[in-house]
Amino acid sequence: MRLATVLATFTLFATAPAWAVDYRWVVGTGQGTVEASIRNKDGGRFTLFCGSGTDEKRSGIILEGVAAKAPKGQPVDVQVIVDGENHVFRIKDGYGPVDARGARLELQRMAQALVASRARTFTVEYPSLDAAETYPLANVRDAVRDGKKTIVTPCL
Repeated sequence: MRLATVLATFTLFATAPAWAVDYRWVVGTGQGTVEASIRNKDGGRFTLFCGSGTDEKRSGIILEGVAAKAPKGQPVDVQVIVDGENHVFRIKDGYGPVDARGARLELQRMAQALVASRARTFTVEYPSLDAAETYPLANVRDAVRDGKKTIVTPCL
């Protein structure tokens, strides 16, 4: 009887589907744009992008999740905090393009900080919304690093 119970239990676990969620960075490319993104356990998404395939280089961040709570059409300042360092960006409707030279350099510093971090997570704070989101850094180097540079370096 014990053998039958053990076999039944083993069979149950061996045939049960595995629903492990692995929040890892993914990279996508298309029409001259490279983006690296990560989802968090709350359904938020953080995307870092560089579109260098045209004469007009576009780069920035895209946020989904808490950013959707911001008033539509209203700019919101966000702080991306990596290892205690703040990287401030302005987003509108979840989209945060960086067009000024200083903002592009800040985006590059943030990308470098993500790659260099040994922490498990980083945080995006929305001071005006009194909210924050945490995202994992698992495999960020594979997604954001491009040789000795980052995926946003071509957009500088």
